[in-house]
Amino acid sequence: MESNLSSLGSLAQSARKKQLKSTRGILLFIGVLTVAVNGFMFVVHDIVDKAIKAEVQKLGPNFVVDPAKAAPIRASLIRLNQLIAGAGIALGVVFILFGVMVEKHPVPITITALTIYIAAAAIPYPARSETFSKVWKLWVMSAASSGR
Repeated sequence: MESNLSSLGSLAQSARKKQLKSTRGILLFIGVLTVAVNGFMFVVHDIVDKAIKAEVQKLGPNFVVDPAKAAPIRASLIRLNQLIAGAGIALGVVFILFGVMVEKHPVPITITALTIYIAAAAIPYPARSETFSKVWKLWVMSAASSGR
């Protein structure tokens, strides 16, 4: 009878270890992927240039952008993109740390990681382009009004 109970305990322990390994792998994968994607977004400035070009096209074919006034705006938008991507990199590092520590505190780390993942997914990437559009329009309007 005791050997059956000890084998059941061993079986439960084995299943728990397997679940923790799976959780660790998922957290590490999400963390590394998040760091990689946001690291790429951090260094690529093409996103900003495309957003600016799209906004200029919306203003009409006769609208002329003064390169001297556009350069500081572009630099500000690049810094904004780097700030957002930097936050994403930090989030990826948090997931990697959670993956490393999940065996010590499995329930709190799993719940926290899932909550953070869902919260981060609630801020979609299209919000970035909307932010660029709003900032760009604001600066274009202020540059146009200050130039007169």
